[in-house]
Amino acid sequence: IVRHTKRAHTKAALMITLTVAGRPVRLLLDSGAYVNLLPKSLVPADVVIQPDEEGLRMYDGTPLPKLGVVVLPVYNSRTRERYLV
Repeated sequence: IVRHTKRAHTKAALMITLTVAGRPVRLLLDSGAYVNLLPKSLVPADVVIQPDEEGLRMYDGTPLPKLGVVVLPVYNSRTRERYLV
């Protein structure tokens, strides 16, 4: 979980809308990503953000500060598939 995220600014970006913790969210689909980054605002108040010591780095090597890790329910209304991510 990070404090905030920036919007993708490329026309070639593949976007998908999923329901994350009960809220529809438009997400950038990145099949090469090791983790999923979400803003803290998407974490429900009753979900505890677990500390995590593993560091994250952006593609160019820049460190990316994070608040921790959570597991949230995700639902794809098109396929009716549910996930815990």
